[in-house]
Amino acid sequence: MHLKERLLCLVLAALTPASAASLDLEQLLANMDRTASGFESMQAGITRMKYMALLEEKTTESGEMYVRKDKNGKVRLLINFREPYNYHLAVSGDKAEIYRPRIATVEEYSIAKHRDTFQQAFLLGFGTTADYLRENYKLQLLGEDHAADQATVRLELIPKSEGMRKQVPKLEMWVSTETWQAVRQKLHQPGGEDYRVFTYNDVKLNPKIPDRIFKLDIPRGTKRVFPQR
Repeated sequence: MHLKERLLCLVLAALTPASAASLDLEQLLANMDRTASGFESMQAGITRMKYMALLEEKTTESGEMYVRKDKNGKVRLLINFREPYNYHLAVSGDKAEIYRPRIATVEEYSIAKHRDTFQQAFLLGFGTTADYLRENYKLQLLGEDHAADQATVRLELIPKSEGMRKQVPKLEMWVSTETWQAVRQKLHQPGGEDYRVFTYNDVKLNPKIPDRIFKLDIPRGTKRVFPQR
């Protein structure tokens, strides 16, 4: 290779952005942090797959998901599961409601004592800051991967809190190298090989989501139960 060609290659290499393969953990967290600072809301399709090792059985649910972080820091969540059964999960503050139209029942839960588990299951990777991840997890970068039809970087998270580990001993998160938000999460269950996988597609960041979206349309006469009592 002539000197001029060699210099041209060096210049082009210097101008080319770092690939996902060259990312280290701190670079990944910095990219996620920049996205988190501007996170307000998210809308996406969601698929939840549950694997039970003893039965070698996989069950899958799918629907759409809405998340909004209000100015006071309050997070609202709505998931409308459509397949194979139609039911709805709404979370606001410390209250979670599950509405099951087939049996005309609403289950109401307090998540005040289980907020960390809830965040791990549904919100981890959406507006999550690097400080939160460092404070609550031991982190390991597992390298490049592909999920939800896009290039990702895979991250392993081990909860530092013993209480959190009893609920979810290990998590894996696939972070899009385009949006730096999670597009897949795998939650390993305690005491075995069971796990749950959440995959997000057609993700829209910061759409305008009105209040009415987060309110369950519950007909009169629907039974309300409180399983925690």
